[in-house]
Formats: sequence, structure tokens, C-alpha cells
Amino acid sequence: MTRSETSLAIAKLVIQIDQDRRSGLHPYKAAIDYAKRSPEEQKRLFDKGASMCDGVNKVSAHQTGRAFDLLLFTEGGVYVPKWPEELVDRYHAAWEAMGGRKIIEWDENHFEA
Repeated sequence: MTRSETSLAIAKLVIQIDQDRRSGLHPYKAAIDYAKRSPEEQKRLFDKGASMCDGVNKVSAHQTGRAFDLLLFTEGGVYVPKWPEELVDRYHAAWEAMGGRKIIEWDENHFEA
């Protein structure tokens, strides 16, 4: 997927998550996080142990705009740190059907083209 195709796919996924919430499938709202990272931000996350890419020797797909993190929040705006397993499976399957890569085992809210 190109960067623009990735942006369109992630928008479709956020819309799907919202439609599913409105239909009563789940109570969560989604927000896009880390759509594009600088090398400095990538290095900070690497040093913290939150990424396997250092931003220089190993460039993250976030740096090229081809990866996104989606965060879930309750109706009251409380961050959901761990996605319910059925939603991980549902939305990663939808993402793969749009041409995205498979889930990274340890990063359930990560969607990469």
C-alpha cells in the first residue's frame, strides 16, 4: 500500500469501528495515534523499549506514514490499554482484507501497510 492508500484504509477502519459501536457491537471509540513519527520520536520510543526500530539504522513504517496506532476509549473518554481480543481479531482481519500487514504479536493497536 502507498502512503495515501494507507491513510484511506485507516480512515475506513476508524469509520467501521464507529459504525460497529453505534450498532451496539462494542462501546469503544477509536482515535488515530502516531500516524507519522520523526526520527527523534522513533529513537525515544526505541530507547524506552516501546519499538524495535531505532529510527536511523532501522526505520519504522511510522516514519514513512505507512503505519498507524489506533487507540480505544470508552464512551466516557477513558483510555483502554488492552484491546478486547475479539476486537483485535475483528479489526486486524478487516485491515488485512484492505491490504494491510498481519498484526505484530505484541502490538495489538498497530496497523501497518
